[in-house]
Amino acid sequence: IDKEAPEATISYDITEDTTKNVVATIECDEEIIIVNNNGEEAYTFTENGEFEFIYTDKLGNEGRITAKVDWIDREAPIGKIKYDITEITGNDVVATLEANEDIIITNNDGKGTYTFTENGEFEFIFVDKAGNEGRVTAKVDWIDKELPKITVIYDIEDITNKDVTAKI
Repeated sequence: IDKEAPEATISYDITEDTTKNVVATIECDEEIIIVNNNGEEAYTFTENGEFEFIYTDKLGNEGRITAKVDWIDREAPIGKIKYDITEITGNDVVATLEANEDIIITNNDGKGTYTFTENGEFEFIFVDKAGNEGRVTAKVDWIDKELPKITVIYDIEDITNKDVTAKI
């Protein structure tokens, strides 16, 4: 007499962060019949979640096993820029990229900082572990490295033996 359900396991076609669908397949050492999922041994996750396979052996002993996927990631990482100087300056300004998750920067030689020597824009391009791409633009318009132009005005411009006052 056999009244015990067979023990099944779940295998996944992808087991790391991905932007793709993940297929979970029920596996068992003995022959089983899948009661739900239209009798199919594989279930396709189009988003993160859980699916319970219900199965029986030849004798009708019922078993259940839950497939769970939490590594589908289709959202782009979000980046923001921090500046070392935020007020009008005559110095270079360093923009640093910060993100809401671990990223790899795909431009700028992989560096997370960009040094502005003059006003302008720079776009950081980056991907997360699943391959989703994010972009954020650093913009600096507060660098002023030009020397001020001055004019000197004299109260007397001819040859004189009096004191001359100069105004800038």
